[in-house]
Amino acid sequence: MKKNSFFIGLDISKADFAASIYKTPDKPIVTKEAIPNNPEGFTILLLWLKDHRIDKTNSHICMEATGVYSQAAIAYYLLFAGFPVSVEPPLKVKRAFDPVGHKTYPDEVIEAACRRALSFGVTRYSVIKNICHNGSYHLAVEFEKEAVYATG
Repeated sequence: MKKNSFFIGLDISKADFAASIYKTPDKPIVTKEAIPNNPEGFTILLLWLKDHRIDKTNSHICMEATGVYSQAAIAYYLLFAGFPVSVEPPLKVKRAFDPVGHKTYPDEVIEAACRRALSFGVTRYSVIKNICHNGSYHLAVEFEKEAVYATG
């Protein structure tokens, strides 16, 4: 069985995509962003990979199965070019590469952010994430009555 030297992760959106070259899951070597999600962009991707001495014999390309953007043209283009391609469920990809490229917070920060959000009666993920990001989790919180919430 052949061992791949490089793994290329693609993050696809409607207009464009990003590509990251990895040797191990926790350290991308280099990332190229805003590649057009069209045939011209696919050619740009292949030339960029070639510049990094990556071809169909020493690599494996992986992308999330997030809908038509990943499962359509780019996947077929790369398959027809001879590259091994995997289209994986989003949770599987997240577990394989987390926290690469994503900000993570210690449990104490998340707990404090949840406490702060709950003090305003808010439970939305986006609000809690913003509280973590802007650092307001450390501000004083006053509850009119005891709030019960789960952590863990």
